Amino acid sequence: MGRLAPTEVILPHDCDLGCGTKARRAVPSEGLRSVGPVVVLDHLTPGANAGFDLSPHPHTGLVKATYLLSGSLVHHDGLGNLQTIGAGDLGWLSAGRGVAHSEHAAPPVSGVQLWLALPHGHLEDEPFFTLLAKDRLPEITGGGKLVRLIAGRLFGKASPLVTPWDLLLADVTLEAGASLPIPSQHDEQALYTLEGQLQIENQVYPACELLVTPPKTAVSVRAVGGSARFLLIGGQRLDGPRQLWWTLLSEGEERLDQARADWAAGRFAPVPGEKGVSLPSTQQEVPTTNA
Repeated sequence: MGRLAPTEVILPHDCDLGCGTKARRAVPSEGLRSVGPVVVLDHLTPGANAGFDLSPHPHTGLVKATYLLSGSLVHHDGLGNLQTIGAGDLGWLSAGRGVAHSEHAAPPVSGVQLWLALPHGHLEDEPFFTLLAKDRLPEITGGGKLVRLIAGRLFGKASPLVTPWDLLLADVTLEAGASLPIPSQHDEQALYTLEGQLQIENQVYPACELLVTPPKTAVSVRAVGGSARFLLIGGQRLDGPRQLWWTLLSEGEERLDQARADWAAGRFAPVPGEKGVSLPSTQQEVPTTNA
């Protein structure tokens, strides 16, 4: 299959996550509501975050995945989990029918946080949290590349993470001039540039851009002007529309109403020793299906 340049470049926008926590949000953006099951992609940049404290808040119907590049973050949830996520580790919170958690990050912190819509049939699963330490994630090296496989399969290796959908997440670092062929193995694929510059075909892309590649199309990526680092994302399309309101995801308005009522009434298991935030008075509901 021939190699083509990305069909779409998404420029992330500034997003306030609360308590003064800033992120660069690439998904959802104008014209792009999801990439595979990813319905939110936040880039935590060290310059914008000298540490932060996010009080307990609820999630339903999604997985919140935290992958740090530097610094550390303490995850605490209503299931009794209290874990420190370090650089190169993956924190995987599957909310299912509902869970509350807090996040406390030490300065300086950088990384990515992804919200992934659980597939139909798993939206009401029991919630759980797992931590995959850096040394458990497979690495592919050689030819000036370091590929850390966070989820899925790539180049004959597989992540130990078990997911309910076809998913690929990888942290890729390329030395200056090194290249990486990316196979066309997923319905939807994208690259989020974290550091440096990437060249695809004759185009050069700077850091902090989401490059959405054509479906089922292989691309070759090369680092130019120095080393480069990016997050590789791939997966199957969403299996139906979702509605995202604040931190809650569902297939319909009735379930969102129930989740809102449950949080307001204190029916989520509390995070021990911490006080949860109130429901926002106004919050826009966002459809996650691409136009």
